[in-house]
Amino acid sequence: MPDTAAMRSLEAVLRSLATAARSLRLYPATSPIPLESVQAVRTSLAEYFVTGADPLGISLAREGFSVDGVAIGAQIPGARDLSDELRAHGIAEIEVSSEVSGEELLTFLTAIGPRIFDGSFDDGEEGEQLFA
Repeated sequence: MPDTAAMRSLEAVLRSLATAARSLRLYPATSPIPLESVQAVRTSLAEYFVTGADPLGISLAREGFSVDGVAIGAQIPGARDLSDELRAHGIAEIEVSSEVSGEELLTFLTAIGPRIFDGSFDDGEEGEQLFA
């Protein structure tokens, strides 16, 4: 079982991941806000990897997440949305290396996020724009 400092560090990682995922639901990936949120994820990961295992395996649990079988994150704001997004894609566990780049995190969080309707349909033919 992780000690108290390790638990705080893990919670900081989950909190920053949930915040970054939420910012990508609200803003385009090129906006400064999601980019800053992804940088916060990298910072919290770097702090975790000072003493934590590399890579970090985070599993989905009934309520929140678990790391090495220990429940974590059930009370973190946005964690439930993040776990719902992962479940919607059939993802039961993520593994994050200390070498993960901001671009890789951004790509992952964008891929698991909800699809935003852009006003067009892609049916294999040239789509008609519905909204100007």
